[in-house]
Amino acid sequence: MPGFFRLSQLAMVALSIESYEAARAKERQARTQYGGGINVTADSDLGKARDKAAAAVGASPSYVQQAKKVQAEAPQLADEVKAGTKTLTQAVREVKEQKSPRVRRE
Repeated sequence: MPGFFRLSQLAMVALSIESYEAARAKERQARTQYGGGINVTADSDLGKARDKAAAAVGASPSYVQQAKKVQAEAPQLADEVKAGTKTLTQAVREVKEQKSPRVRRE
């Protein structure tokens, strides 16, 4: 379907948003910690970066967390998810299989 993204692909996009939101949160923390000022933060700035990223793309926070895990542990699989050739669920399954290969009994 040209022009449409799978939810798996959107979860991978959310990783960039999460990174941006995490950097903003660190800046806010530094200002309030070292600035000695009163913490005046808009309600829209509150919350976990992962949750904000998930909301931005219409995915669940746990789905974004799975994307983050795949990106960290198997970047080549993450690239396949981004390209739309593999779903995030398939990639997560492959990461698990790589971590604990089944023992064949003969």
